[in-house]
Amino acid sequence: YIGERLVKTKMISYNGYMPYIIRMSFKLNSLLICALMALAVIPGTSSAEQIDSEIINSSVPGSTTTFGWSSPADPKGVVVFIHGGGWFGDHDPSSHAEVPSYYHDKGPDQGWATLSVAYRSGFVKSVADVREAYIIARSKVGRYKPVCSLGVSAGGHLSLILSIAERSMDCAVSEGGIVDLIDTTESTQGFVDFWLYDATPEYLKSLSPVYLFSERGLAESRNVLMGTVADDRYAKLNRLADTNDEINQNGGTSELRILDPETDGVPFIHSFATADSVASYQKALDSTLSQAITRRMNLKVFEQIGRKQKAIKQKLSLFKDRHTYPRFPKRTFWRVVRKMKRLQSEKMGLKTNLPDSV
Repeated sequence: YIGERLVKTKMISYNGYMPYIIRMSFKLNSLLICALMALAVIPGTSSAEQIDSEIINSSVPGSTTTFGWSSPADPKGVVVFIHGGGWFGDHDPSSHAEVPSYYHDKGPDQGWATLSVAYRSGFVKSVADVREAYIIARSKVGRYKPVCSLGVSAGGHLSLILSIAERSMDCAVSEGGIVDLIDTTESTQGFVDFWLYDATPEYLKSLSPVYLFSERGLAESRNVLMGTVADDRYAKLNRLADTNDEINQNGGTSELRILDPETDGVPFIHSFATADSVASYQKALDSTLSQAITRRMNLKVFEQIGRKQKAIKQKLSLFKDRHTYPRFPKRTFWRVVRKMKRLQSEKMGLKTNLPDSV
């Protein structure tokens, strides 16, 4: 109708009428296709149907270790969950399904991918298995999304060891974690004696985060959150405080949250805590994970700026070669120089908040 009116009023010629109709028909067809695609999404579809879950077997020959992967379509990052239990491993693979709901609901329903590890018993094999878990997690999401570890009790100890072993890990969370295998509580000493009954003090120090973080090279740029209840019978509060101080004094970032105990309160590792202290700890955990996301996003922007700077340098090299490009305008040169300075300023602003390693 509109085409006919335009022809009659001589605003367009008849020859211009058909192309106009054809363009309009393409637009209408596009709208129709979009409408059909929207209708194809069935309302009320549960989030579980959109989650990718699988059990991954270890790539180490002869290893019985399994990893439970669960992820939404586009995860914010990965949280590697490390269970406790006195460094006893070989858990049933079916236990992977319970992990996301147990650890503060940091799972696919909140946009995070989870990778739980049923590591082998003992110290050396346990550390090897959690390192393999990190490698799997990083391969799943690439370099521009964070990978953090969250462990409880013995798993908290392994979480801190993992943050030392893998420099590109974005953050480590330890709940009720053991940080010293020499100066321990009576409850923890029994497990240490069981696994490392003939270990020398030097060897025990090499497995204790409180001593490892005293070296600047190992603590630098580490991002750690530790939490425990004040009446924890496994984790010694003074050694947790020492670990927290060592990390902060040697170039890392660490936060220690001591939760208030309460009989019949909210369950927390090894004890019960008040609802307010658990909520406060939850906010600290959310903040730690959010900062990890920000650092990885900054890394992506930082590298994009680097590529833009490379292209600008090529333009500047063309300007210098005036005998080849004699008509290269001078005002373009100064515009390019100003853009280079602006990008360099943005790059320097991001440099202070990047992952330590990629």
